[in-house]
Amino acid sequence: MTALRVEVALKAEADLGEGPLWDPASGSLLWVDINAGLVHRFDPLTGADHATGVGQSVGAVAPTLRPDTVVVAVRDGYGSLDLATARFRLIAPVEADVPENRMNDGKCDSHGRFWAGTQSLDHALSRAGLYRLELDGSVTPVLTDVSISNGIGWSPDDRTMYYVDTMTGGLDRLEFEPSTGSVRDRRRLVDIPPPEGLPDGLAVDVEGCIWLALWGGGVIKRFDPTGRLLSSIPMPVRYPTSCAFGGQRLDTLFITSAKRQMGEVLGGSLFAITPGVTGLLPQAYRGSL
Repeated sequence: MTALRVEVALKAEADLGEGPLWDPASGSLLWVDINAGLVHRFDPLTGADHATGVGQSVGAVAPTLRPDTVVVAVRDGYGSLDLATARFRLIAPVEADVPENRMNDGKCDSHGRFWAGTQSLDHALSRAGLYRLELDGSVTPVLTDVSISNGIGWSPDDRTMYYVDTMTGGLDRLEFEPSTGSVRDRRRLVDIPPPEGLPDGLAVDVEGCIWLALWGGGVIKRFDPTGRLLSSIPMPVRYPTSCAFGGQRLDTLFITSAKRQMGEVLGGSLFAITPGVTGLLPQAYRGSL
């Protein structure tokens, strides 16, 4: 793959931009600024970006089947947010007995269930988990002994789930059963040496390759399904956080970032590249709200 041009899609100056996800129904990119408690909706055609406050930290967002309504993973659990009225409602608490944790990255699977995990605010090890919001609004614990639950995605054939627990320093793969949402046989796919950064959010393309953001490494790396490194895209910021395919043809890779380094002009911006491959169709939450 030839060198890719990284463009600034939006100079957002987000404190901790994260969780980008394309919403085909509105033709916009959803993303969050975690610590600011903001859900953003960005229109790449006009450059307009609208932010809606949740009232607490928000780690992930996904569209629903209702216009202007999104499902969010917030500090206290899973909730719904009306982007037109800013009305927020908590659907299901998560880890209510662990106030030092908050929810982090997440995504919907092919059946419309919303997966999101947690992390400790002080980055304590093995004190968080990965959860699944079912279509009936109940919550199923999936993984325990997690440190910072992060990137998640699925292979094009829907039989493999990719998952990042950042503090383990790598990318894992699990066998996935689409009908039930069950996972098993978790194995390491890629190890990331500490000097290269920490694994963060990810996206999967139609060729089954995984695009992984490296926090502190200033790079997006693309791996094939066997874990072989195919390419590295240097970023103009040190802290890229996650990525998602979007645009009408799903041929643009949008990349969020954090503003963590003094003097870094573009920190917290939303970036875009045209990688020459398309992404998988994003999924909405299909449960009742």
